[in-house]
Amino acid sequence: MPPRRKTAIATTGCALRIPEPAGTLWPVEVGGGCPRAMTLETLRQVASPGGEVPLMPGELFFGGAPARLTTLLGACVSVTAWHPVARAGGLCHFLYPRQAAATARPDGRYGDQALALLVASIRTAGLDLAGFQFKLFGGGGVLGATDGPPALDIGGRNLQCARDWALSNGVRFAAEQVGGDDYRRLSFDLDTGVASVCRSPSVSLAWAGATGKESL
Repeated sequence: MPPRRKTAIATTGCALRIPEPAGTLWPVEVGGGCPRAMTLETLRQVASPGGEVPLMPGELFFGGAPARLTTLLGACVSVTAWHPVARAGGLCHFLYPRQAAATARPDGRYGDQALALLVASIRTAGLDLAGFQFKLFGGGGVLGATDGPPALDIGGRNLQCARDWALSNGVRFAAEQVGGDDYRRLSFDLDTGVASVCRSPSVSLAWAGATGKESL
């Protein structure tokens, strides 16, 4: 077996240079930034042992197995997508349903744009929406406004944004774990398409997975 090629990163001035990767995944938009190719080499750089890729609010990842995508949801919403034949998929995490005024670049913090970026990633990979399993998570009432004016129910509005997108794209969610008053730690395995959720009123306990776990 040939020796495993080491990942080397060299800097020239202020530019970061990453060697040509052994294999390529697909483009990803992160936090409204410019597209960048996520490769097997760069995936190893951002993944912790075990292939875990943590995502922050406003970020999106789309790529191939092996990888396990993780994020923490409160009123935010995540939509996962997985293709059982290609063993590829992705996850977006948005904070608000829509942006009041359009900007030059897509911003993953907003649901309509995050979901559009997810669709763009799928199509860039040469795949079709019809071959994917989609799941919906989050939208909890952690901000305490679910019984107030609808405009203040961020979690509910985020969920409605995702459902409106699904309806307009002919998508049916294969599973949902939404609403309530808890935080959720979501872990999405690109090998199997299984999403695991740990819920708790405490952010730290939810992230630690110290509460009941459900797999969908």
